[in-house]
Amino acid sequence: MAQTLGLEREVPQQTIRALHAALGERLVAVVLFGSHARGEEQDESDWDLLLIAEGLQENYFDRQLFLHHLLFTCHTLPSMIARTRQEFESHLPSLYLDIAVDGQALFDPTGYAAKRLLHLRRLIKEAGLYRDRTPAGDVWRWKTQPRGPWVMTWEKIGKTPEKRGSLLSFQVGRYSMRRVRCGRLASPKNQFCSRSG
Repeated sequence: MAQTLGLEREVPQQTIRALHAALGERLVAVVLFGSHARGEEQDESDWDLLLIAEGLQENYFDRQLFLHHLLFTCHTLPSMIARTRQEFESHLPSLYLDIAVDGQALFDPTGYAAKRLLHLRRLIKEAGLYRDRTPAGDVWRWKTQPRGPWVMTWEKIGKTPEKRGSLLSFQVGRYSMRRVRCGRLASPKNQFCSRSG
């Protein structure tokens, strides 16, 4: 059912068993990210998991309550981001870049997560992005900063020919259209996003 990464991985394995028992075929993927995925965990580090499943509650509070109730029997509750496929592909926060680089698919029977994270790694490479490890946390930077407006979507990361402040439409996955406002880098150090964890 899931790949075992070591004896210390009992927390995510318990979580996967509980999720699979409750969600069955609706469970699409579980991806470990953060310090445990990078092998940099400390005693107080939490377990960061990305859950992708179909048929999750639409209301965020109801969804979190459902997951907390479901995982209450686990010895340690993981820190979990829960998305449907459509929600996962509807926007591209910088956290997904970190998950693409560090993430380890613990449960991915159809290969959905592996394909999407590989796609993100290709976008990162094509855009010329790199993650800089700083004492204050990790920061994503451009190798060569695009001149003018830029976008970050599942289809493209980088310069756009549109004028600053204009709205663009992109096909995101196969589900929906998303309107994205063009941005401009504010930092002289080519940084545009940072992450936690």
